[in-house]
Amino acid sequence: MPRIALDLNRAEDRQHVQGEWRVAMGLIPGEPNEGFTAQLLASPARLADYDDSEWPVCANIRESLSVGLTFAWYRITVVFPEQIGGMALAGSRVWFETNIDNYGELRIDSQIDRSTGVIVGINASQRLEISSNATPGETHIIACLVANGPLAEPRGGIFMRYATLAFESPNEGTHLCLHIPQLDTISSKGIDDEIWDFSPVAVARYAPVSGDVSACLGAGRVGRPTRL
Repeated sequence: MPRIALDLNRAEDRQHVQGEWRVAMGLIPGEPNEGFTAQLLASPARLADYDDSEWPVCANIRESLSVGLTFAWYRITVVFPEQIGGMALAGSRVWFETNIDNYGELRIDSQIDRSTGVIVGINASQRLEISSNATPGETHIIACLVANGPLAEPRGGIFMRYATLAFESPNEGTHLCLHIPQLDTISSKGIDDEIWDFSPVAVARYAPVSGDVSACLGAGRVGRPTRL
């Protein structure tokens, strides 16, 4: 099936879904001691109707924040468009894919999938279904709780290595041209498949193209694809 994947760390890609990241430090942002209290039952920042409008806008989710034992929330609201790159998105299956340094807990519209949205390991990739049958105009709120680790001896800071919003269409597609932010070069091997899916290992941005796929790769057929 054809696939379009938006790199949510790129402003151009976020524009497709009218989204911007907001970030705030703490388990409960704005509270004393960053919300660390004994036997805390829940953080309100997990909820879809939580007001994050005063939080700073985060232009780069890969920027490392804080040190030591620390938490932060990253939140974004996305609105599904009718199409991206000529591919109609109605009926698509939609995924949120990410890798968080070091521990990540993910919620979609306040809800957590207790098999894939919970902490699954240190620096582990995670993939959650947002919608099984996308409708243009559909709106969702993604909230990511990020924690530094290992907990007994945290190192470095906290950040999101990548965040991808992927639309998988049930319709037949054509060749795909890719942009892989983490890779400087790629090989044309496998491009003739309907999907060349690096996610969640790497962030991928896909756009349907027509004609010879080599046009995306340049005369040498090896290198970074043209950004569409």
